[in-house]
Amino acid sequence: IFAPALAAHALFAHIQRSDMELHQSICHEAVFEESVANGDEVFRTGMEATSVYFVTDGQMSYDFAYSDSPSVAIYGGSWVAESALWLLWHHRGRLLVKS
Repeated sequence: IFAPALAAHALFAHIQRSDMELHQSICHEAVFEESVANGDEVFRTGMEATSVYFVTDGQMSYDFAYSDSPSVAIYGGSWVAESALWLLWHHRGRLLVKS
């Protein structure tokens, strides 16, 4: 059920092609679904980043905390907070659900 969302990311697509057992293990043990509604805050500045988020549908907005950069629109087929896979990390912005 999670394979199509993960396949958007090059690492997980490679794992899917090269090691189906590992890929199935990731899908069954490390991935979960989280439903959100318009206006929900997924994470905010300073929160510990414990997950990468794969957006499957709708639109989100990422607001940078320490920059004058404009908000970034995040659409289905994208992922957010990849740093959580590789580092001990705290979010540097806020992710809001737009639709």
